[in-house]
Amino acid sequence: MTKRIFRSMVITAGAVLLASLVIIMGCLYEYFCGVQEQQLKDELGLAAAAMQQGEGESYLRSLSSDRYRLTWVAANGTVLYDTRTDAAGMENHGQRQEIQQALLTGQGESSRYSATLLEKTIYQAKRLDDGTVLRISISRATAGVLVLGMLQPFLVVLVVALALSALLARRVDGIVAAPCGSNSELFASVQEGGMPLVLIDRYLPDAGMLSYVTTDNYRGAVMATEYLLENGHRRIACIQGTPHSMPVRDRVRGFGDTLRAHGLGDRIVVTGEDFSVQNGYLETKLALAREERPTAIFALSNLILLGVVKAVHESGLRIPDDISVVSFDDNMLFNYLDPAITCIGQPTDEIGTLAVKLLIRAVREPGAAPSHLHLPPSLIIRRSVRNLLL
Repeated sequence: MTKRIFRSMVITAGAVLLASLVIIMGCLYEYFCGVQEQQLKDELGLAAAAMQQGEGESYLRSLSSDRYRLTWVAANGTVLYDTRTDAAGMENHGQRQEIQQALLTGQGESSRYSATLLEKTIYQAKRLDDGTVLRISISRATAGVLVLGMLQPFLVVLVVALALSALLARRVDGIVAAPCGSNSELFASVQEGGMPLVLIDRYLPDAGMLSYVTTDNYRGAVMATEYLLENGHRRIACIQGTPHSMPVRDRVRGFGDTLRAHGLGDRIVVTGEDFSVQNGYLETKLALAREERPTAIFALSNLILLGVVKAVHESGLRIPDDISVVSFDDNMLFNYLDPAITCIGQPTDEIGTLAVKLLIRAVREPGAAPSHLHLPPSLIIRRSVRNLLL
Protein backbone atom coordinates (compact mmCIF):
# COMPACT_ATOMS: atom_id res chain seq x y z
CA MET A 1 0.00 0.00 0.00
CA THR A 2 2.87 2.35 0.84
CA LYS A 3 4.38 1.71 -2.58
CA ARG A 4 1.07 2.51 -4.30
CA ILE A 5 0.72 5.75 -2.38
CA PHE A 6 4.34 6.66 -3.15
CA ARG A 7 3.90 5.90 -6.84
CA SER A 8 0.71 7.95 -7.03
CA MET A 9 2.31 10.90 -5.28
CA VAL A 10 5.37 10.72 -7.55
CA ILE A 11 3.28 10.64 -10.73
CA THR A 12 1.06 13.45 -9.50
CA ALA A 13 3.97 15.63 -8.39
CA GLY A 14 5.82 15.10 -11.67
CA ALA A 15 2.76 15.80 -13.80
CA VAL A 16 1.88 18.94 -11.86
CA LEU A 17 5.44 20.27 -12.00
CA LEU A 18 5.77 19.60 -15.72
CA ALA A 19 2.41 21.12 -16.55
CA SER A 20 3.18 24.14 -14.37
CA LEU A 21 6.55 24.61 -16.09
CA VAL A 22 5.02 24.52 -19.56
CA ILE A 23 2.14 26.85 -18.70
CA ILE A 24 4.23 29.37 -16.76
CA MET A 25 7.01 29.46 -19.33
CA GLY A 26 4.53 29.79 -22.18
CA CYS A 27 2.66 32.65 -20.52
CA LEU A 28 5.83 34.49 -19.49
CA TYR A 29 7.43 34.04 -22.90
CA GLU A 30 4.39 35.44 -24.73
CA TYR A 31 4.07 38.33 -22.30
CA PHE A 32 7.70 39.42 -22.44
CA CYS A 33 7.81 39.00 -26.20
CA GLY A 34 4.92 41.44 -26.53
CA VAL A 35 6.54 43.89 -24.13
CA GLN A 36 9.87 43.63 -25.95
CA GLU A 37 8.34 44.21 -29.37
CA GLN A 38 6.53 47.31 -28.14
CA GLN A 39 9.75 48.64 -26.63
CA LEU A 40 11.49 47.99 -29.93
CA LYS A 41 8.88 50.06 -31.78
CA ASP A 42 9.22 52.88 -29.26
CA GLU A 43 13.01 52.91 -29.55
CA LEU A 44 12.78 52.92 -33.35
CA GLY A 45 10.35 55.85 -33.26
CA LEU A 46 12.70 57.88 -31.07
CA ALA A 47 15.72 57.07 -33.25
CA ALA A 48 13.84 57.90 -36.46
CA ALA A 49 12.73 61.24 -35.02
CA ALA A 50 16.32 62.11 -34.15
CA MET A 51 17.54 61.05 -37.61
CA GLN A 52 14.93 63.21 -39.36
CA GLN A 53 16.02 66.25 -37.38
CA GLY A 54 19.21 66.23 -39.40
CA GLU A 55 21.50 64.39 -37.03
CA GLY A 56 21.90 61.43 -39.40
CA GLU A 57 24.99 59.28 -39.03
CA SER A 58 26.39 61.40 -36.21
CA TYR A 59 23.40 60.42 -34.08
CA LEU A 60 23.90 56.73 -34.79
CA ARG A 61 27.60 57.00 -33.91
CA SER A 62 26.69 58.50 -30.54
CA LEU A 63 24.65 55.44 -29.57
CA SER A 64 26.26 52.82 -27.35
CA SER A 65 23.39 50.43 -26.62
CA ASP A 66 24.32 46.76 -26.27
CA ARG A 67 20.68 45.74 -26.35
CA TYR A 68 19.60 47.06 -29.74
CA ARG A 69 21.22 47.14 -33.15
CA LEU A 70 20.42 50.00 -35.55
CA THR A 71 21.00 49.75 -39.29
CA TRP A 72 20.56 52.63 -41.77
CA VAL A 73 19.69 51.44 -45.28
CA ALA A 74 19.42 53.41 -48.52
CA ALA A 75 16.41 53.05 -50.80
CA ASN A 76 18.41 50.75 -53.09
CA GLY A 77 19.29 48.42 -50.18
CA THR A 78 22.82 49.64 -49.59
CA VAL A 79 23.74 49.69 -45.93
CA LEU A 80 24.80 53.22 -45.01
CA TYR A 81 25.63 52.61 -41.37
CA ASP A 82 25.35 49.86 -38.73
CA THR A 83 26.00 50.24 -35.00
CA ARG A 84 27.63 46.81 -34.72
CA THR A 85 29.38 46.09 -38.03
CA ASP A 86 31.30 48.05 -40.67
CA ALA A 87 28.67 48.93 -43.28
CA ALA A 88 31.16 48.56 -46.14
CA GLY A 89 31.38 44.81 -45.56
CA MET A 90 27.63 44.19 -45.32
CA GLU A 91 25.54 42.75 -48.14
CA ASN A 92 22.70 44.60 -49.82
CA HIS A 93 19.54 44.62 -47.66
CA GLY A 94 17.09 45.42 -50.44
CA GLN A 95 15.55 41.92 -50.34
CA ARG A 96 15.03 41.84 -46.59
CA GLN A 97 11.34 41.54 -45.78
CA GLU A 98 11.22 44.33 -43.22
CA ILE A 99 13.09 46.71 -45.57
CA GLN A 100 10.75 46.00 -48.47
CA GLN A 101 7.68 46.53 -46.28
CA ALA A 102 9.04 49.81 -44.94
CA LEU A 103 9.77 51.12 -48.44
CA LEU A 104 6.24 50.22 -49.57
CA THR A 105 4.13 51.11 -46.52
CA GLY A 106 6.37 53.14 -44.23
CA GLN A 107 6.62 50.42 -41.59
CA GLY A 108 8.03 46.90 -41.73
CA GLU A 109 8.71 44.01 -39.40
CA SER A 110 9.99 40.45 -39.53
CA SER A 111 11.76 37.82 -37.47
CA ARG A 112 14.40 35.23 -38.30
CA TYR A 113 15.76 32.24 -36.43
CA SER A 114 19.36 31.19 -35.99
CA ALA A 115 19.51 27.40 -35.89
CA THR A 116 23.04 27.42 -34.52
CA LEU A 117 22.59 30.06 -31.82
CA LEU A 118 19.04 29.00 -30.92
CA GLU A 119 18.10 32.66 -31.11
CA LYS A 120 15.29 34.59 -32.71
CA THR A 121 16.05 38.08 -34.04
CA ILE A 122 13.19 40.60 -34.23
CA TYR A 123 13.37 43.41 -36.80
CA GLN A 124 11.40 46.66 -36.97
CA ALA A 125 11.93 49.10 -39.83
CA LYS A 126 10.70 52.63 -40.59
CA ARG A 127 10.99 54.70 -43.75
CA LEU A 128 12.42 58.17 -43.18
CA ASP A 129 11.38 61.34 -45.01
CA ASP A 130 14.40 61.18 -47.31
CA GLY A 131 13.43 57.69 -48.56
CA THR A 132 16.03 55.79 -46.54
CA VAL A 133 15.08 53.14 -43.99
CA LEU A 134 16.09 52.89 -40.36
CA ARG A 135 15.98 49.40 -38.91
CA ILE A 136 16.26 48.28 -35.31
CA SER A 137 16.77 44.69 -34.21
CA ILE A 138 17.21 42.64 -31.07
CA SER A 139 17.99 38.97 -30.48
CA ARG A 140 16.28 36.89 -27.87
CA ALA A 141 16.44 33.29 -26.79
CA THR A 142 13.85 30.93 -28.23
CA ALA A 143 11.29 29.18 -26.03
CA GLY A 144 13.37 26.02 -26.33
CA VAL A 145 16.41 27.70 -24.79
CA LEU A 146 14.31 29.04 -21.94
CA VAL A 147 12.90 25.57 -21.26
CA LEU A 148 16.41 24.12 -21.26
CA GLY A 149 17.46 26.86 -18.87
CA MET A 150 14.62 25.94 -16.56
CA LEU A 151 15.36 22.23 -16.78
CA GLN A 152 17.97 22.26 -14.02
CA PRO A 153 15.78 23.99 -11.38
CA PHE A 154 12.85 21.83 -12.51
CA LEU A 155 14.89 18.68 -11.89
CA VAL A 156 15.93 20.01 -8.49
CA VAL A 157 12.31 20.64 -7.54
CA LEU A 158 11.33 17.21 -8.87
CA VAL A 159 14.00 15.50 -6.77
CA VAL A 160 12.82 17.38 -3.69
CA ALA A 161 9.22 16.40 -4.47
CA LEU A 162 10.23 12.77 -4.84
CA ALA A 163 12.04 12.87 -1.53
CA LEU A 164 9.06 14.46 0.21
CA SER A 165 6.69 11.99 -1.44
CA ALA A 166 8.76 9.08 -0.18
CA LEU A 167 8.84 10.59 3.29
CA LEU A 168 5.09 11.26 3.34
CA ALA A 169 4.28 7.82 1.94
CA ARG A 170 6.20 6.23 4.80
CA ARG A 171 4.47 8.46 7.33
CA VAL A 172 0.85 7.93 6.22
CA ASP A 173 -0.93 6.28 9.13
CA GLY A 174 -4.50 6.51 7.89
CA ILE A 175 -6.83 8.00 5.31
CA VAL A 176 -10.02 10.06 5.53
CA ALA A 177 -11.82 9.87 2.17
CA ALA A 178 -15.00 11.21 0.58
CA PRO A 179 -16.00 8.64 -2.05
CA CYS A 180 -17.48 10.06 -5.24
CA GLY A 181 -18.69 6.79 -6.75
CA SER A 182 -20.51 3.64 -5.73
CA ASN A 183 -17.67 1.12 -6.15
CA SER A 184 -16.37 -0.03 -2.78
CA GLU A 185 -13.62 -2.34 -4.06
CA LEU A 186 -10.89 0.30 -3.99
CA PHE A 187 -11.62 1.35 -0.42
CA ALA A 188 -11.94 -2.25 0.71
CA SER A 189 -8.54 -3.07 -0.83
CA VAL A 190 -6.98 -0.08 0.95
CA GLN A 191 -8.26 -1.27 4.30
CA GLU A 192 -7.35 -4.89 3.61
CA GLY A 193 -3.81 -3.68 2.92
CA GLY A 194 -3.58 -2.57 6.54
CA MET A 195 -4.30 1.14 6.02
CA PRO A 196 -6.93 2.53 8.45
CA LEU A 197 -9.69 4.27 6.50
CA VAL A 198 -12.71 6.42 7.42
CA LEU A 199 -15.29 7.68 4.91
CA ILE A 200 -17.00 11.04 5.31
CA ASP A 201 -20.11 12.62 3.79
CA ARG A 202 -21.33 9.34 2.37
CA TYR A 203 -21.06 5.61 2.80
CA LEU A 204 -21.00 2.50 0.63
CA PRO A 205 -23.74 -0.02 1.50
CA ASP A 206 -21.72 -3.03 0.35
CA ALA A 207 -18.69 -2.08 2.45
CA GLY A 208 -19.97 -2.67 5.97
CA MET A 209 -16.47 -3.09 7.38
CA LEU A 210 -15.58 0.53 6.60
CA SER A 211 -16.17 3.21 9.22
CA TYR A 212 -17.99 6.33 8.09
CA VAL A 213 -19.48 9.58 9.36
CA THR A 214 -22.28 11.21 7.40
CA THR A 215 -25.40 13.32 7.71
CA ASP A 216 -28.68 11.48 8.14
CA ASN A 217 -29.69 12.35 4.59
CA TYR A 218 -32.95 10.43 4.78
CA ARG A 219 -34.03 12.36 7.87
CA GLY A 220 -33.04 15.68 6.29
CA ALA A 221 -35.20 15.02 3.22
CA VAL A 222 -38.13 14.06 5.45
CA MET A 223 -37.76 17.32 7.40
CA ALA A 224 -37.68 19.46 4.26
CA THR A 225 -40.65 17.69 2.67
CA GLU A 226 -42.70 17.84 5.87
CA TYR A 227 -42.03 21.56 6.11
CA LEU A 228 -43.31 22.15 2.58
CA LEU A 229 -46.40 20.03 3.24
CA GLU A 230 -47.09 21.93 6.46
CA ASN A 231 -47.12 25.12 4.38
CA GLY A 232 -49.76 23.75 2.02
CA HIS A 233 -47.56 22.58 -0.88
CA ARG A 234 -48.73 19.47 -2.71
CA ARG A 235 -47.01 19.87 -6.08
CA ILE A 236 -43.34 19.59 -5.14
CA ALA A 237 -40.61 19.00 -7.73
CA CYS A 238 -37.46 17.32 -6.42
CA ILE A 239 -34.24 17.94 -8.38
CA GLN A 240 -31.58 15.38 -7.51
CA GLY A 241 -27.82 15.13 -7.99
CA THR A 242 -25.89 12.06 -9.17
CA PRO A 243 -28.52 9.29 -8.87
CA HIS A 244 -26.17 6.48 -7.79
CA SER A 245 -24.58 8.34 -4.86
CA MET A 246 -25.79 7.27 -1.44
CA PRO A 247 -26.67 10.80 -0.21
CA VAL A 248 -28.95 11.30 -3.21
CA ARG A 249 -30.52 7.86 -2.87
CA ASP A 250 -31.26 8.49 0.80
CA ARG A 251 -32.62 11.99 0.15
CA VAL A 252 -34.86 10.82 -2.70
CA ARG A 253 -36.10 7.95 -0.54
CA GLY A 254 -36.92 10.34 2.30
CA PHE A 255 -38.75 12.67 -0.08
CA GLY A 256 -40.80 9.84 -1.62
CA ASP A 257 -41.62 8.12 1.67
CA THR A 258 -42.91 11.38 3.15
CA LEU A 259 -45.23 12.06 0.21
CA ARG A 260 -46.52 8.50 0.31
CA ALA A 261 -47.16 8.81 4.05
CA HIS A 262 -49.44 11.77 3.27
CA GLY A 263 -51.28 9.95 0.50
CA LEU A 264 -49.42 11.80 -2.25
CA GLY A 265 -47.55 8.88 -3.80
CA ASP A 266 -48.87 9.82 -7.24
CA ARG A 267 -47.31 13.29 -6.87
CA ILE A 268 -43.69 12.11 -6.58
CA VAL A 269 -41.63 13.94 -9.22
CA VAL A 270 -37.83 13.47 -9.14
CA THR A 271 -35.62 14.71 -11.99
CA GLY A 272 -31.96 15.63 -12.55
CA GLU A 273 -28.68 13.81 -12.89
CA ASP A 274 -25.76 15.64 -11.26
CA PHE A 275 -24.68 18.10 -8.58
CA SER A 276 -24.35 21.18 -10.77
CA VAL A 277 -25.81 24.63 -11.30
CA GLN A 278 -26.60 23.69 -14.89
CA ASN A 279 -28.63 20.68 -13.76
CA GLY A 280 -30.72 22.82 -11.42
CA TYR A 281 -31.19 25.45 -14.10
CA LEU A 282 -32.32 23.11 -16.87
CA GLU A 283 -34.60 20.97 -14.70
CA THR A 284 -36.27 24.08 -13.28
CA LYS A 285 -36.87 25.43 -16.78
CA LEU A 286 -38.58 22.15 -17.69
CA ALA A 287 -40.62 22.08 -14.46
CA LEU A 288 -41.87 25.63 -14.96
CA ALA A 289 -42.91 24.80 -18.52
CA ARG A 290 -45.32 22.06 -17.41
CA GLU A 291 -49.02 22.71 -17.72
CA GLU A 292 -49.36 22.17 -13.97
CA ARG A 293 -46.19 23.68 -12.64
CA PRO A 294 -44.97 22.92 -9.11
CA THR A 295 -45.62 25.29 -6.24
CA ALA A 296 -42.31 24.33 -4.64
CA ILE A 297 -38.92 22.95 -5.66
CA PHE A 298 -36.73 20.84 -3.38
CA ALA A 299 -33.11 21.08 -4.60
CA LEU A 300 -30.92 18.28 -3.28
CA SER A 301 -27.72 20.38 -3.13
CA ASN A 302 -26.70 24.01 -2.84
CA LEU A 303 -25.25 24.06 -6.37
CA ILE A 304 -28.51 22.75 -7.78
CA LEU A 305 -30.33 25.44 -5.80
CA LEU A 306 -28.31 28.22 -7.46
CA GLY A 307 -29.42 26.96 -10.87
CA VAL A 308 -33.02 26.85 -9.62
CA VAL A 309 -32.88 30.49 -8.49
CA LYS A 310 -31.41 31.60 -11.83
CA ALA A 311 -34.12 29.81 -13.83
CA VAL A 312 -36.94 31.15 -11.64
CA HIS A 313 -35.73 34.73 -12.01
CA GLU A 314 -35.33 34.38 -15.79
CA SER A 315 -38.91 33.12 -16.00
CA GLY A 316 -40.18 36.33 -14.43
CA LEU A 317 -41.35 34.57 -11.27
CA ARG A 318 -40.65 35.58 -7.69
CA ILE A 319 -39.52 33.52 -4.72
CA PRO A 320 -41.57 32.75 -2.63
CA ASP A 321 -44.59 34.65 -4.01
CA ASP A 322 -44.86 32.53 -7.17
CA ILE A 323 -42.83 29.48 -6.23
CA SER A 324 -41.12 28.26 -3.04
CA VAL A 325 -37.66 26.69 -2.86
CA VAL A 326 -35.79 24.62 -0.29
CA SER A 327 -32.20 23.39 -0.51
CA PHE A 328 -30.52 20.35 1.00
CA ASP A 329 -27.20 21.91 2.08
CA ASP A 330 -26.62 25.32 3.49
CA ASN A 331 -24.33 27.90 1.96
CA MET A 332 -22.95 31.09 3.49
CA LEU A 333 -24.42 32.99 0.53
CA PHE A 334 -27.97 31.74 1.10
CA ASN A 335 -28.51 34.23 3.88
CA TYR A 336 -27.58 37.08 1.53
CA LEU A 337 -29.86 36.11 -1.35
CA ASP A 338 -33.20 37.87 -1.66
CA PRO A 339 -35.07 36.14 -0.24
CA ALA A 340 -32.80 34.17 2.07
CA ILE A 341 -33.02 30.43 1.32
CA THR A 342 -34.60 27.89 3.64
CA CYS A 343 -32.42 24.78 3.75
CA ILE A 344 -31.33 21.61 5.48
CA GLY A 345 -28.06 22.24 7.27
CA GLN A 346 -25.44 19.52 7.62
CA PRO A 347 -23.20 19.28 10.72
CA THR A 348 -19.98 19.55 8.70
CA ASP A 349 -17.76 20.51 11.65
CA GLU A 350 -18.96 17.55 13.69
CA ILE A 351 -18.49 15.21 10.72
CA GLY A 352 -14.87 16.27 10.36
CA THR A 353 -14.14 16.06 14.07
CA LEU A 354 -15.65 12.61 14.48
CA ALA A 355 -13.95 11.29 11.34
CA VAL A 356 -10.53 12.25 12.70
CA LYS A 357 -11.34 10.70 16.08
CA LEU A 358 -12.43 7.46 14.42
CA LEU A 359 -9.26 7.39 12.34
CA ILE A 360 -7.03 7.95 15.37
CA ARG A 361 -8.83 5.13 17.15
CA ALA A 362 -8.38 2.84 14.13
CA VAL A 363 -4.65 3.62 14.05
CA ARG A 364 -4.24 2.95 17.76
CA GLU A 365 -6.57 -0.06 17.89
CA PRO A 366 -6.12 -2.18 14.76
CA GLY A 367 -9.01 -4.56 14.30
CA ALA A 368 -11.52 -2.41 16.20
CA ALA A 369 -15.14 -2.76 15.05
CA PRO A 370 -16.17 -0.21 12.40
CA SER A 371 -18.39 2.72 13.39
CA HIS A 372 -21.34 3.89 11.29
CA LEU A 373 -22.45 7.37 12.34
CA HIS A 374 -25.45 9.24 10.87
CA LEU A 375 -25.52 12.73 12.38
CA PRO A 376 -28.81 14.64 12.63
CA PRO A 377 -29.34 17.54 10.19
CA SER A 378 -31.16 20.77 11.00
CA LEU A 379 -33.95 22.67 9.27
CA ILE A 380 -32.88 26.30 8.80
CA ILE A 381 -36.03 28.35 8.14
CA ARG A 382 -35.54 31.59 6.24
CA ARG A 383 -37.84 33.32 3.74
CA SER A 384 -37.97 31.21 0.57
CA VAL A 385 -41.15 29.23 1.39
CA ARG A 386 -44.64 30.70 1.12
CA ASN A 387 -47.44 29.43 3.35
CA LEU A 388 -50.26 28.59 0.94
CA LEU A 389 -52.70 27.98 3.83
CA LEU A 390 -52.84 31.65 4.82
